Formats: sequence, C-alpha cells, structure tokens
Amino acid sequence: MLGIQNPQQHVGGATSVGSNAIRLGVAAGYEVITTASPKNFEYVKNLGASQVFDYNSKTIVDDLVVALKDKTSAGVLDCISVNGAVEACADALIKIKGEKFIATCGHPPEKSPDSISV
Repeated sequence: MLGIQNPQQHVGGATSVGSNAIRLGVAAGYEVITTASPKNFEYVKNLGASQVFDYNSKTIVDDLVVALKDKTSAGVLDCISVNGAVEACADALIKIKGEKFIATCGHPPEKSPDSISV
C-alpha cells in the first residue's frame, strides 16, 4: 500500500486517515510503503511503515517504482486526491506487479489507464 499526496498540505501517512491505514495494513499482514514530509518519517515508521518517501521529491514516482520492483501491490489509498495525486499513483502502479487499484475519497480522474481501477 502506498500513498502519494499534495505537497502543499500536511498529508500522506502522517494524517489521521493515513496513520490508521498504516496500522490497519500492517495488522492485516501487508508491508506498508507510504509518503510523508521528512519531519514525519520516524512517526510513520513507528506506526509500522517499512519505507517512507518524501512526497515533495521530484522523483517520487520513480522512487516508489524502484522500492516496489520485487513486490506485489495490494493497491493504493489516496485520501486527498488533489494536484494530480491519483494520476501519480496510477503512474507508479502501471509499472509494478499486483493489483492495479486506487481507493480515493475524491473524484476519479476523467482518464486513467484501462489496467487501473479507481
């Protein structure tokens, strides 16, 4: 499970929804990979995230693809759905193995790859 969020907001794995998603994912036996601001890296790791990436990084999609290279995705939770977050999630998912699924609280994008369910 991973999430890519809006860098202008305090979002990602450190939000209340993100924090609960991490705990639930870990409790269900999943390895959780998330995004956060660097100041929250330790917090989300303490919740159980195995890896954390800075959502401000210009290489976030490539970084996630490398981290997920030999793993099988169970999908993505995107709680905010702003500034291209769903599209960035789709860009990462299309390049990795596993479920091509994005659960989002916002409206799905008008166009998404046919292989990805939003």
